[in-house]
Amino acid sequence: MNLKETKQDARMRLSGKWPQALIITLIYLAISLAITYFSSYVIALATNAPIIKLLLYLVTIGITLPLSYGVTSTFIDLSRDKKVGYTDLINKGILSFSKVWGVAFRILVKMIIPLIICTIAVAIFLLVCVNIFGITDQNQSTYQYILATAYIILMIVLFIKFLPYALSFIILADNPDKTSKEIIEESTELMKNRKLEYFTLCLSFFGWFLLIIVAAVLITLLTNISLAVDIVGNIGTVILAPYILVSQIVYYENSLSDGVVVKKETKDNKNSEE
Repeated sequence: MNLKETKQDARMRLSGKWPQALIITLIYLAISLAITYFSSYVIALATNAPIIKLLLYLVTIGITLPLSYGVTSTFIDLSRDKKVGYTDLINKGILSFSKVWGVAFRILVKMIIPLIICTIAVAIFLLVCVNIFGITDQNQSTYQYILATAYIILMIVLFIKFLPYALSFIILADNPDKTSKEIIEESTELMKNRKLEYFTLCLSFFGWFLLIIVAAVLITLLTNISLAVDIVGNIGTVILAPYILVSQIVYYENSLSDGVVVKKETKDNKNSEE
């Protein structure tokens, strides 16, 4: 199944279920925004308490990641015509809290080395530049461009390194009894020789994101309301998120089916040779 067929299948699975999918996404977004804004408010008050700031950031991430997994698990059931409730994302997130973070920790360990290497390389490069050219009013902007470029490159490297594990949380939702090690290994196996294909699938939604950005900017210019960007952006996210997530679920199922077929053909070939 090609990417066009994958997205078409996703739309078919969401047919008649868009209202429920939108409400589930809206519940997740509302909880996430409430946690984020509350944390930001407390952080603003705790100006001289870096430990409190760090703890709040960790708590925010600690809660939102299992919730996002809960959305994934709920959408898998929804895409397979199973009965789902509006609180399932919370229940699934809470019940799988330790497993979600077990998988996340393994992914982090896999990605930490390239992150450290890239960071050290950028730091060394900047130190060499400072040592040779120094820091003046004329070259400060140049250093800013270097840092911005380095940040973009770092994000690209991390995304590439993340691709083998991109299906991990979908696999966890589909196989809650598997260990985090088994989940990471299965994701790596399914994504073998498919990384570019998955990247293309993600990139195919760029036009929709661009449309949301353009709409947000136009509405802001027409209404002169500064919050219009956030409002339109959040509305666009709520509408688009189910489509993207179900497309990824369909992609996972297709990859799983293809993997089973390949393994079966390999086994049959070995048997025929014997």
